[in-house]
Amino acid sequence: MSALTALSAAQAIGRLKSSLGATVVTPRIAAEGSRLLARLSQTIRNPSVWKFSGRAAEARALSRHALATDQGSAEPAKTQALSGVIVGSATLASDLMRARMILQGKTNAIPI
Repeated sequence: MSALTALSAAQAIGRLKSSLGATVVTPRIAAEGSRLLARLSQTIRNPSVWKFSGRAAEARALSRHALATDQGSAEPAKTQALSGVIVGSATLASDLMRARMILQGKTNAIPI
């Protein structure tokens, strides 16, 4: 993983963690996010193209689920927390796909 990709992923993970810690996030979204973060730590310890792709898919799914949950919410605190989950997980998915390309040795990985 390149230094810039790692930094961007770390920022996305931080945003995701802080948003998942909000009390207004639904238990389903919180559990899905916690599971993603736990699996992500295993992926980073033993990286592979397939693992990066799988975690990226999980992050995209989390973003979609949080977006669907947010559409019915009128509470500003819940909307703010879910926005953090949406942005954090979408950014993480993008960074993981970039890391996958770098791991494959593709020189045309999109720079940050």
